[in-house]
Amino acid sequence: MLSAGPGLIYSSERWTESKFGVSEAESTRSGLSAYDVDKGYLRIRFGGTMTYRLSADWSLTGLAGVAYLTGEAKDSPIVADIGDHVQGFGGLLMNYRF
Repeated sequence: MLSAGPGLIYSSERWTESKFGVSEAESTRSGLSAYDVDKGYLRIRFGGTMTYRLSADWSLTGLAGVAYLTGEAKDSPIVADIGDHVQGFGGLLMNYRF
């Protein structure tokens, strides 16, 4: 089975601050500029999965895609200085059906 499609995920200001904000203390320790988040952000993605049935109960699923960070997350020094606003992802899963 093969599937692919887009996705759009909104993250709140509070969540965005916890992942992409840099406090003064964190700035001192890391060397990154301090950064205060004022609002949430959107993550736009496109990905796909492919599942191969090994037996009646077992299957193997591969997944891959790319995500694009916007707004406050994209502008964070965590992303701008040491990361990238375009992020690839992938994985391999072994599935068992009960």
